[in-house]
Formats: sequence, structure tokens, C-alpha cells
Amino acid sequence: MRQRVFIVAVRLWAQLLELQIRQLGDFDVVGSAADGAVALAELERICSPGCIVVIDATTRHALQFATAMNRSHPSTRIVAVGLDEDPGQAIAWATAGAVGLVEGNATYEELLNALGEVSGGAAHCSAGISGALLRGIGGGKADRRLTVRSRTSEAGSLLSSREQEVAWLVAGGFTNKEIAERLQISPGTVKSHVHNVIRKLGVVRRGHVAVTLPQQTKLCHGHEHPTAVVGQLPAEVS
Repeated sequence: MRQRVFIVAVRLWAQLLELQIRQLGDFDVVGSAADGAVALAELERICSPGCIVVIDATTRHALQFATAMNRSHPSTRIVAVGLDEDPGQAIAWATAGAVGLVEGNATYEELLNALGEVSGGAAHCSAGISGALLRGIGGGKADRRLTVRSRTSEAGSLLSSREQEVAWLVAGGFTNKEIAERLQISPGTVKSHVHNVIRKLGVVRRGHVAVTLPQQTKLCHGHEHPTAVVGQLPAEVS
């Protein structure tokens, strides 16, 4: 049986990717959408269990869409492409349900290899992202800090690795309770981390983290990163 693939990316990129995927022979591209909100509606219409969804991480609503898709269609396999070598970002995507993580400078060959691995039931993580995860989360006696700098007067402040994990999950639309469950920490600890993230990023409320964080880490390459997919994500919990 041919594996069905849905692409979430700007039209030109989606068309180029579709041409490459069709050359594999084992895959059918069943549709594409330029943003997560449209993709959710289209996937509901197609209703294809086990479909592989390739998401350009710089696309509008990308992380929120992945979160919503994982909740509503848990059999869907998500491959996120265009990621930075940022452990916090990788963790957020994995938490949102992605089983394939492909960095932004990957070749078409690597992406197609990732599709093959995911289609076979395996996971895929680009070497650069794996290395970043090891550097950011792994051993070392020093207190590791990730380079997300504040836009406020606390310009020298940095988010800790845990704070950036929390920040990406907040940006993905997760509530404090859900973040606590996923990171296996107490809701009180999550609330403290959220407070620190808001303070260090120089924003007024948690809903602004989704806009600020990608700008800080250059995830969206200058494009707006909306805070929610209406009707798909949980309400804020402060």
C-alpha cells in the first residue's frame, strides 16, 4: 500500500516537495495547505488515518497545528522540517507529536530518507539537531544556558534549558497542567518557569510568548508566529 502524505508549507515549497516525493514511487501526496488552520480543515475532509504530515516549521500556525493534529488524529505521523539546531525547539516539536525532526539546511535526500524511516515506523532526527540536544540537555558540570536573550532591560538574561522547554510548550498552546504532565514537574514549578519566561522575554502575558520566542530564536525568519489555532487549542491557564 502506498503511504499517503500531506504537506503544510507555502505553495511554491509544497509544489517542489511534492515533485520530489512523487519520484519515490511509494508515496501519494494527498493534499497541501499553506497554514495550519487550513490544513486541519483539509485533513478532516480527507480523513486519512496513518497519514504522514510534513510541516514546514516556519509556516504560520506550525507548532500549534502539530499540537492540535496530534490530539485529534493520534495515528498521524508528523515530520517537522526547517528546524534550527535548538534543543528547546526540538523538544517542543517532539512533545507536540513529531516523529521526524529535519533541520533547515538538510538536503532533499535527507528529507526523503526521513519519510522512508517514518513510513516504516521509525523516528528520524537530523544529525545537527541530535548534536544540539546532546549539548543542551546532556552531561557537563556547568549550568547550561540557551541563547534566548531578553528584549527588555535585562538584556544579559538567558533562559535556562528548562525555561526554554516551557517557553516552546507555552508557544504551542499547552496549559500549565499539560506542561507539568509532559515535563513531569509540578504545576507550581511550571507557573514559576512561565513567570520567568515572560519576564525574560519582556512580554506582558503568556499569549505573547508565541510571537516573541520565534523572533528571538529566528524560527520564523521574520514571519509572524500566531498564538493559537482558534477552536483547536486549550484556553490559557495563568
